[in-house]
Amino acid sequence: MCPVFVPIGEAEHIAGVDEVGNGAWAGPITVAAVLAPAKWYVDHLKDSKRFSSKTFLSSVAKQVLANKEAHVAVYETGPREIDTRGFYPSIHHATRTVIAECLSLLGNFD
Repeated sequence: MCPVFVPIGEAEHIAGVDEVGNGAWAGPITVAAVLAPAKWYVDHLKDSKRFSSKTFLSSVAKQVLANKEAHVAVYETGPREIDTRGFYPSIHHATRTVIAECLSLLGNFD
């Protein structure tokens, strides 16, 4: 997969990727990506670490998942994969996987 860089003013879509977890010592690493139309807007969606309430975070997640124009992909890597690949290569692989999945859902990329 080759990355495509488009000035934000001309972009049709935007993507966000985030990971959670500590890997083999403390469980799996989960990486999620959301691909949405560039003009799409979700209230207060900037940084999940700034949310003070899980209920609020849940309401934002429901807005994202309910939107038919958004594409969501999730990849979880467990201790065996992390031990085999290494911590950072596992995150990199998971990130590339969710981005590729979102782009394939969009239908414009191989």
